[in-house]
Amino acid sequence: MADDRSLDELAAAANRDRDPAVMAELWSAAFAVGSWTLIGRAGSRRFEPLTTTYEHHMCALAFTSHERARAFAERERITLADNANDRSRAELVSMPVPAAVDLLDELASVGVQCAIINESSGPFIAPMSELLRLFAIHGGI
Repeated sequence: MADDRSLDELAAAANRDRDPAVMAELWSAAFAVGSWTLIGRAGSRRFEPLTTTYEHHMCALAFTSHERARAFAERERITLADNANDRSRAELVSMPVPAAVDLLDELASVGVQCAIINESSGPFIAPMSELLRLFAIHGGI
Protein backbone atom coordinates (compact mmCIF):
# COMPACT_ATOMS: atom_id res chain seq x y z
CA MET A 1 0.00 0.00 0.00
CA ALA A 2 1.34 3.44 -0.96
CA ASP A 3 1.86 6.11 1.66
CA ASP A 4 0.97 9.78 1.09
CA ARG A 5 4.51 10.73 0.08
CA SER A 6 4.86 8.01 -2.54
CA LEU A 7 1.40 8.84 -3.94
CA ASP A 8 2.45 12.49 -4.22
CA GLU A 9 5.69 11.51 -5.93
CA LEU A 10 3.84 9.26 -8.39
CA ALA A 11 1.28 11.98 -9.09
CA ALA A 12 4.01 14.55 -9.71
CA ALA A 13 5.80 12.18 -12.09
CA ALA A 14 2.57 11.25 -13.89
CA ASN A 15 1.50 14.89 -14.26
CA ARG A 16 4.97 15.90 -15.45
CA ASP A 17 5.81 13.06 -17.84
CA ARG A 18 2.41 11.65 -18.89
CA ASP A 19 4.13 8.26 -19.06
CA PRO A 20 1.48 5.49 -19.29
CA ALA A 21 3.54 3.18 -17.03
CA VAL A 22 3.75 5.82 -14.31
CA MET A 23 0.03 6.59 -14.67
CA ALA A 24 -0.72 2.89 -14.27
CA GLU A 25 1.45 2.71 -11.15
CA LEU A 26 -0.27 5.80 -9.74
CA TRP A 27 -3.76 4.40 -10.26
CA SER A 28 -2.77 1.03 -8.82
CA ALA A 29 -1.41 2.77 -5.73
CA ALA A 30 -4.49 5.00 -5.39
CA PHE A 31 -6.89 2.06 -5.62
CA ALA A 32 -4.80 0.04 -3.14
CA VAL A 33 -5.15 2.46 -0.22
CA GLY A 34 -8.24 0.70 1.11
CA SER A 35 -10.54 3.71 1.45
CA TRP A 36 -11.12 7.11 -0.06
CA THR A 37 -12.61 10.08 1.77
CA LEU A 38 -15.10 12.46 0.22
CA ILE A 39 -16.26 15.83 1.52
CA GLY A 40 -19.94 16.57 1.23
CA ARG A 41 -23.21 17.13 2.91
CA ALA A 42 -25.61 14.55 4.19
CA GLY A 43 -28.88 15.29 2.50
CA SER A 44 -32.31 14.06 3.42
CA ARG A 45 -31.84 11.06 1.16
CA ARG A 46 -28.11 10.48 0.71
CA PHE A 47 -24.61 11.89 0.93
CA GLU A 48 -23.92 14.61 -1.66
CA PRO A 49 -20.19 14.94 -2.47
CA LEU A 50 -18.56 18.34 -2.88
CA THR A 51 -17.84 19.32 -6.47
CA THR A 52 -15.66 22.01 -7.99
CA THR A 53 -14.98 23.41 -11.43
CA TYR A 54 -11.70 22.60 -13.14
CA GLU A 55 -11.00 23.83 -16.68
CA HIS A 56 -14.74 24.38 -17.24
CA HIS A 57 -15.63 20.84 -16.08
CA MET A 58 -17.63 19.96 -12.99
CA CYS A 59 -15.48 17.61 -10.92
CA ALA A 60 -15.97 15.62 -7.74
CA LEU A 61 -13.26 15.61 -5.10
CA ALA A 62 -11.92 12.44 -3.48
CA PHE A 63 -8.94 11.93 -1.20
CA THR A 64 -6.82 8.85 -0.55
CA SER A 65 -6.84 9.50 3.19
CA HIS A 66 -9.06 11.09 5.81
CA GLU A 67 -6.16 13.35 6.80
CA ARG A 68 -5.81 14.70 3.25
CA ALA A 69 -9.54 15.49 3.12
CA ARG A 70 -9.45 17.22 6.51
CA ALA A 71 -6.38 19.28 5.52
CA PHE A 72 -8.11 20.32 2.28
CA ALA A 73 -11.27 21.33 4.18
CA GLU A 74 -9.22 23.39 6.61
CA ARG A 75 -7.24 25.11 3.81
CA GLU A 76 -10.46 25.94 1.98
CA ARG A 77 -12.20 27.03 5.20
CA ILE A 78 -14.94 24.44 4.82
CA THR A 79 -16.77 24.13 8.12
CA LEU A 80 -17.07 20.48 9.13
CA ALA A 81 -19.90 19.03 11.18
CA ASP A 82 -19.19 18.26 14.81
CA ASN A 83 -21.49 15.24 14.74
CA ALA A 84 -23.54 13.15 12.32
CA ASN A 85 -26.74 15.02 13.21
CA ASP A 86 -25.36 18.40 12.11
CA ARG A 87 -26.78 18.66 8.57
CA SER A 88 -25.87 22.34 8.11
CA ARG A 89 -22.16 21.73 7.65
CA ALA A 90 -19.94 19.55 5.51
CA GLU A 91 -18.76 16.16 6.64
CA LEU A 92 -15.97 13.77 5.76
CA VAL A 93 -17.08 10.32 4.70
CA SER A 94 -14.53 7.55 4.27
CA MET A 95 -15.57 4.47 2.35
CA PRO A 96 -13.91 1.45 0.77
CA VAL A 97 -12.44 2.32 -2.62
CA PRO A 98 -14.96 0.20 -4.61
CA ALA A 99 -17.87 2.03 -2.94
CA ALA A 100 -16.23 5.41 -3.53
CA VAL A 101 -15.65 4.59 -7.20
CA ASP A 102 -19.30 3.51 -7.56
CA LEU A 103 -20.55 6.68 -5.89
CA LEU A 104 -18.30 8.87 -8.03
CA ASP A 105 -19.40 7.03 -11.18
CA GLU A 106 -23.07 7.69 -10.28
CA LEU A 107 -22.33 11.42 -10.29
CA ALA A 108 -21.83 11.32 -14.05
CA SER A 109 -25.62 11.08 -14.36
CA VAL A 110 -25.96 14.54 -12.80
CA GLY A 111 -23.29 16.17 -14.97
CA VAL A 112 -20.10 15.57 -13.02
CA GLN A 113 -17.41 15.04 -15.64
CA CYS A 114 -14.30 14.08 -13.70
CA ALA A 115 -12.87 13.08 -10.36
CA ILE A 116 -9.98 15.01 -8.87
CA ILE A 117 -8.04 12.85 -6.46
CA ASN A 118 -6.05 14.56 -3.66
CA GLU A 119 -6.76 18.13 -4.72
CA SER A 120 -4.04 20.54 -3.53
CA SER A 121 -1.63 17.80 -2.42
CA GLY A 122 -0.41 15.82 -5.41
CA PRO A 123 -3.65 15.89 -7.43
CA PHE A 124 -4.53 13.71 -10.38
CA ILE A 125 -7.68 13.48 -12.46
CA ALA A 126 -9.85 10.88 -14.15
CA PRO A 127 -12.73 11.56 -16.50
CA MET A 128 -15.88 9.94 -15.11
CA SER A 129 -16.19 8.08 -18.39
CA GLU A 130 -12.89 6.31 -17.58
CA LEU A 131 -13.09 5.82 -13.79
CA LEU A 132 -14.74 2.38 -13.82
CA ARG A 133 -12.36 1.16 -16.54
CA LEU A 134 -9.35 2.41 -14.57
CA PHE A 135 -10.65 0.64 -11.48
CA ALA A 136 -11.25 -2.57 -13.40
CA ILE A 137 -7.69 -2.51 -14.77
CA HIS A 138 -5.77 -1.17 -11.76
CA GLY A 139 -8.05 -1.90 -8.81
CA GLY A 140 -7.29 -5.57 -8.49
CA ILE A 141 -10.74 -6.87 -9.42
